Amino acid sequence: QMTVSSWEQTETGTLAMGILDDSLGNFDQLVSLGTADLDGNIDVSLLPGETFDLYETAEVLLAPGGITGIFETVAGVILNATEGLAVTYEATTVDVTRAILGDANLDGVVDGQDFVAWNSNKFSSGTSWATGDFNGDGVTDGQDFVHWNTNKFMMADAGLANAVVAVPEPGLSLWLLAGCAWGWRRRR
Repeated sequence: QMTVSSWEQTETGTLAMGILDDSLGNFDQLVSLGTADLDGNIDVSLLPGETFDLYETAEVLLAPGGITGIFETVAGVILNATEGLAVTYEATTVDVTRAILGDANLDGVVDGQDFVAWNSNKFSSGTSWATGDFNGDGVTDGQDFVHWNTNKFMMADAGLANAVVAVPEPGLSLWLLAGCAWGWRRRR
């Protein structure tokens, strides 16, 4: 943990933060006793031997006086084809959460709500994970849609750490049942 009176990061600066295990408090943390003004880059990484589980969160920056701005880019976001490190911003904290790529709202499932976050911000710059920038390049674009699309209907398995399972799409019988119900209502 490093404590400073205030933090101002310029567009050329990079803040490097490592995470080992959130439950033991084993992660880098910057504490700004005043405010934190963010710009530039953050480089997040999992350290060798990490036990940072899916949907665990590490508070990597704390500024009780408030946080303004966001990091332009986030390096180290993509862990594998299904998981990433989501950097999110609150009023007084910057958090890193291990999550499924494409899960903008961090609710444990990649679904239509996450698509809406991407679609509402598509082709915008100055965006973050919560607004559909899943690869950390500062732009919500087609590459981010690919992450959402690849992992759509995936969800975290609550019983297993770091386990992701597919949610089955509605079967043909459900669609036929819905069609019959609609046809029956039209005849009345």
